[in-house]
Amino acid sequence: MKKGIFLAHCLILATAFTQVYLYGRYKFSGVEQLRVRVGQLERDVDKERFRAMLAGHELAEYRSHVATLLPEAIERSKGHEEKYRLRTLASVVQAQDSDQLPLERASGLFEKGKTQFRDGSYEEAVGAFRELIERFPESIHIAEAHFLLAEAQFQMKEYEPCLATIESMITLFPESELTGFALLRLGKIYEYQDRLEDAVEVYRTILKSYGDQPLLTQARLSLKAVEL
Repeated sequence: MKKGIFLAHCLILATAFTQVYLYGRYKFSGVEQLRVRVGQLERDVDKERFRAMLAGHELAEYRSHVATLLPEAIERSKGHEEKYRLRTLASVVQAQDSDQLPLERASGLFEKGKTQFRDGSYEEAVGAFRELIERFPESIHIAEAHFLLAEAQFQMKEYEPCLATIESMITLFPESELTGFALLRLGKIYEYQDRLEDAVEVYRTILKSYGDQPLLTQARLSLKAVEL
């Protein structure tokens, strides 16, 4: 009996020493310090991004202010050389504004479409996203605009246009996770059309081609439902 109690105490002590050793090894291995450093760097990056964004807004406001003052300054200026310098400055300001304008218009269209989509105004959202895709194909919002366009078309049960939009996504953004989610809609449309073999192929393609866990979970569930 005493021998058993002694062995139990030894086992408890050995476990405790092991835990202390592992904690000490983790604590002093540099992992914790590295995590702290990474966290600090991430906060520093966020601060720099905010400063850059603020500086960009201030610069835009300054250019706008200068642009409003230049016509009067040119009119009041005396001498050909002074007028030339002011007109050169005006052309530079206008060129910068014209470069920024398409980006602002694309972002405005995208936000308009997203708002309409969230409100359930799918027809209006389709119009906004189509305009964005046609007029600003280089926009940073273009992939998401395609996805939301396909989703709005799906919600409206406009399946043929939805299929065309998804096919465009497959061609333009084959590796985007948004294309993977659009493929889920493609599989669902095939189910509605009793093209079950095509739907199975789509779901299996998602499982082979993408790594997003929520996407994979939905694809597995859809595949299991079709195969039953």
